Amino acid sequence: MKMRAVCLREPWLYLMLELPAPWRKNVENRARCLTRSLGPILVKSSAVNKGSKKLKYEDADLPYYERTRRRVVDELRLVPANLFPAFEQLQFGGIRGAFNFAELLEPHDLRDGQHPWKFSECFGYAVDRAHLLPFRPLKGGGQGIFYTDITNEEAEALSSAGLLPVERSTLKIKSLELEYEGSVEGAKRVMGAVGDLLAGGRT
Repeated sequence: MKMRAVCLREPWLYLMLELPAPWRKNVENRARCLTRSLGPILVKSSAVNKGSKKLKYEDADLPYYERTRRRVVDELRLVPANLFPAFEQLQFGGIRGAFNFAELLEPHDLRDGQHPWKFSECFGYAVDRAHLLPFRPLKGGGQGIFYTDITNEEAEALSSAGLLPVERSTLKIKSLELEYEGSVEGAKRVMGAVGDLLAGGRT
Protein backbone atom coordinates (compact mmCIF):
# COMPACT_ATOMS: atom_id res chain seq x y z
CA MET A 1 0.00 0.00 0.00
CA LYS A 2 1.23 3.48 -0.83
CA MET A 3 0.75 6.55 1.35
CA ARG A 4 1.53 10.18 0.78
CA ALA A 5 4.45 11.53 2.77
CA VAL A 6 6.40 14.68 3.47
CA CYS A 7 10.00 15.24 4.50
CA LEU A 8 10.83 17.42 7.53
CA ARG A 9 14.14 18.61 8.83
CA GLU A 10 15.33 17.77 12.30
CA PRO A 11 14.97 18.77 15.08
CA TRP A 12 11.49 19.96 14.01
CA LEU A 13 10.20 16.44 13.42
CA TYR A 14 11.33 15.29 16.86
CA LEU A 15 9.44 18.23 18.38
CA MET A 16 6.26 17.09 16.59
CA LEU A 17 6.47 13.38 17.41
CA GLU A 18 8.36 12.82 20.65
CA LEU A 19 7.73 15.71 23.04
CA PRO A 20 5.10 15.41 25.79
CA ALA A 21 1.73 16.58 24.49
CA PRO A 22 1.66 20.00 26.27
CA TRP A 23 4.93 21.02 24.60
CA ARG A 24 4.58 19.24 21.27
CA LYS A 25 4.92 21.28 18.08
CA ASN A 26 1.50 21.04 16.40
CA VAL A 27 1.89 23.21 13.30
CA GLU A 28 4.06 22.48 10.28
CA ASN A 29 5.13 25.77 8.67
CA ARG A 30 5.98 26.10 4.99
CA ALA A 31 6.96 29.09 2.86
CA ARG A 32 4.78 27.65 0.07
CA CYS A 33 1.51 25.76 0.19
CA LEU A 34 2.28 22.03 0.08
CA THR A 35 -1.29 20.86 -0.51
CA ARG A 36 -4.85 21.84 0.27
CA SER A 37 -5.79 18.21 0.81
CA LEU A 38 -6.04 17.47 4.53
CA GLY A 39 -5.88 14.09 6.26
CA PRO A 40 -3.23 11.55 7.31
CA ILE A 41 0.33 11.92 6.08
CA LEU A 42 3.51 9.94 6.67
CA VAL A 43 6.55 11.92 7.86
CA LYS A 44 10.20 11.32 7.02
CA SER A 45 13.26 12.99 8.49
CA SER A 46 15.63 14.55 5.97
CA ALA A 47 19.00 12.93 5.35
CA VAL A 48 22.14 13.92 7.23
CA ASN A 49 23.82 16.99 5.79
CA LYS A 50 27.22 17.91 7.18
CA GLY A 51 27.87 20.59 4.59
CA SER A 52 29.34 20.46 1.11
CA LYS A 53 30.66 22.68 -1.64
CA LYS A 54 27.08 23.55 -2.57
CA LEU A 55 25.88 24.06 1.00
CA LYS A 56 27.46 26.46 3.45
CA TYR A 57 28.47 24.96 6.79
CA GLU A 58 26.03 27.31 8.56
CA ASP A 59 23.15 25.48 6.83
CA ALA A 60 24.41 21.98 7.66
CA ASP A 61 22.68 19.94 10.34
CA LEU A 62 24.67 20.75 13.48
CA PRO A 63 24.71 24.57 13.18
CA TYR A 64 21.09 24.47 11.97
CA TYR A 65 20.21 22.44 15.07
CA GLU A 66 21.94 24.96 17.33
CA ARG A 67 20.12 27.91 15.72
CA THR A 68 16.79 26.10 16.04
CA ARG A 69 17.43 25.32 19.69
CA ARG A 70 18.20 28.97 20.46
CA ARG A 71 15.06 30.11 18.65
CA VAL A 72 12.68 27.60 20.23
CA VAL A 73 14.12 27.53 23.75
CA ASP A 74 15.63 30.97 24.33
CA GLU A 75 13.73 33.34 22.02
CA LEU A 76 10.22 31.89 21.64
CA ARG A 77 10.30 29.85 24.88
CA LEU A 78 8.05 27.20 23.39
CA VAL A 79 9.96 24.24 24.85
CA PRO A 80 11.85 23.95 28.18
CA ALA A 81 15.58 23.42 27.76
CA ASN A 82 15.47 20.04 29.51
CA LEU A 83 12.97 18.68 26.94
CA PHE A 84 14.80 19.81 23.83
CA PRO A 85 16.59 16.79 22.32
CA ALA A 86 20.35 16.45 22.16
CA PHE A 87 21.74 16.37 18.63
CA GLU A 88 22.78 12.73 19.19
CA GLN A 89 19.14 11.74 19.80
CA LEU A 90 18.03 12.72 16.31
CA GLN A 91 17.54 10.17 13.53
CA PHE A 92 18.09 11.24 9.93
CA GLY A 93 16.97 9.91 6.57
CA GLY A 94 14.00 7.70 7.30
CA ILE A 95 10.34 7.23 8.17
CA ARG A 96 9.67 8.46 11.71
CA GLY A 97 5.89 8.45 12.05
CA ALA A 98 2.69 10.08 10.85
CA PHE A 99 0.15 12.69 11.80
CA ASN A 100 -3.04 14.23 10.53
CA PHE A 101 -3.20 17.51 8.61
CA ALA A 102 -6.28 18.84 10.39
CA GLU A 103 -6.41 22.44 9.12
CA LEU A 104 -4.60 24.73 6.70
CA LEU A 105 -3.76 28.14 8.15
CA GLU A 106 -3.08 30.91 5.64
CA PRO A 107 0.06 33.07 6.09
CA HIS A 108 -1.88 35.96 7.66
CA ASP A 109 -3.89 33.67 9.98
CA LEU A 110 -2.36 33.79 13.46
CA ARG A 111 -5.67 33.29 15.38
CA ASP A 112 -4.67 35.78 18.07
CA GLY A 113 -2.10 33.45 19.55
CA GLN A 114 -4.21 30.28 19.45
CA HIS A 115 -1.43 28.57 17.51
CA PRO A 116 1.89 29.61 19.10
CA TRP A 117 3.77 27.31 16.71
CA LYS A 118 2.30 29.11 13.66
CA PHE A 119 4.94 31.45 12.22
CA SER A 120 3.92 34.59 10.37
CA GLU A 121 4.35 34.76 6.58
CA CYS A 122 4.10 30.94 6.39
CA PHE A 123 1.39 28.51 5.44
CA GLY A 124 0.70 26.42 8.52
CA TYR A 125 -0.70 22.91 8.72
CA ALA A 126 -2.28 22.36 12.13
CA VAL A 127 -1.68 18.71 12.99
CA ASP A 128 -3.11 16.23 15.46
CA ARG A 129 -2.86 12.50 16.23
CA ALA A 130 0.95 12.53 15.99
CA HIS A 131 2.11 8.91 16.05
CA LEU A 132 5.71 7.70 16.33
CA LEU A 133 6.71 4.65 14.26
CA PRO A 134 9.87 2.53 14.47
CA PHE A 135 12.56 4.26 12.43
CA ARG A 136 12.92 2.89 8.89
CA PRO A 137 15.64 4.26 6.56
CA LEU A 138 14.27 5.67 3.32
CA LYS A 139 16.08 7.47 0.53
CA GLY A 140 14.60 10.31 -1.49
CA GLY A 141 11.59 12.42 -0.73
CA GLY A 142 12.39 16.00 -1.68
CA GLN A 143 10.65 19.11 -0.40
CA GLY A 144 7.10 18.44 -1.56
CA ILE A 145 4.50 15.72 -1.15
CA PHE A 146 5.56 12.30 -2.40
CA TYR A 147 4.18 8.76 -2.21
CA THR A 148 5.91 5.74 -0.73
CA ASP A 149 5.10 2.16 0.19
CA ILE A 150 4.37 1.34 3.82
CA THR A 151 5.02 -2.00 5.50
CA ASN A 152 2.28 -4.23 6.88
CA GLU A 153 3.44 -3.41 10.41
CA GLU A 154 3.22 0.32 9.69
CA ALA A 155 -0.23 -0.07 8.14
CA GLU A 156 -1.46 -1.94 11.22
CA ALA A 157 -0.06 0.69 13.61
CA LEU A 158 -1.47 3.57 11.56
CA SER A 159 -4.87 1.90 11.33
CA SER A 160 -4.98 1.57 15.14
CA ALA A 161 -4.09 5.26 15.44
CA GLY A 162 -6.77 6.31 12.94
CA LEU A 163 -4.14 7.46 10.46
CA LEU A 164 -4.55 4.99 7.62
CA PRO A 165 -5.97 6.82 4.59
CA VAL A 166 -9.41 5.79 3.40
CA GLU A 167 -9.29 3.77 0.21
CA ARG A 168 -10.92 5.61 -2.69
CA SER A 169 -12.74 3.99 -5.60
CA THR A 170 -14.31 5.65 -8.63
CA LEU A 171 -17.50 4.20 -10.08
CA LYS A 172 -18.52 4.87 -13.68
CA ILE A 173 -22.02 3.87 -14.79
CA LYS A 174 -22.83 5.06 -18.31
CA SER A 175 -22.50 8.86 -18.01
CA LEU A 176 -22.67 8.79 -14.22
CA GLU A 177 -19.43 9.12 -12.24
CA LEU A 178 -19.30 8.82 -8.46
CA GLU A 179 -16.47 8.94 -5.94
CA TYR A 180 -16.85 6.51 -3.06
CA GLU A 181 -14.72 6.36 0.08
CA GLY A 182 -14.43 2.83 1.37
CA SER A 183 -13.35 -0.67 0.41
CA VAL A 184 -13.47 -2.06 -3.11
CA GLU A 185 -16.12 -4.54 -1.94
CA GLY A 186 -18.22 -1.67 -0.64
CA ALA A 187 -17.80 0.14 -3.93
CA LYS A 188 -19.11 -2.87 -5.80
CA ARG A 189 -22.20 -2.98 -3.57
CA VAL A 190 -22.86 0.70 -4.19
CA MET A 191 -22.40 0.19 -7.94
CA GLY A 192 -24.94 -2.65 -7.87
CA ALA A 193 -27.45 -0.53 -5.94
CA VAL A 194 -27.07 2.41 -8.33
CA GLY A 195 -27.41 0.06 -11.27
CA ASP A 196 -30.67 -1.27 -9.86
CA LEU A 197 -31.98 2.28 -9.51
CA LEU A 198 -31.08 3.14 -13.09
CA ALA A 199 -32.63 -0.05 -14.37
CA GLY A 200 -35.83 0.77 -12.51
CA GLY A 201 -36.02 4.22 -14.05
CA ARG A 202 -35.62 5.97 -10.72
CA THR A 203 -33.13 8.67 -9.77
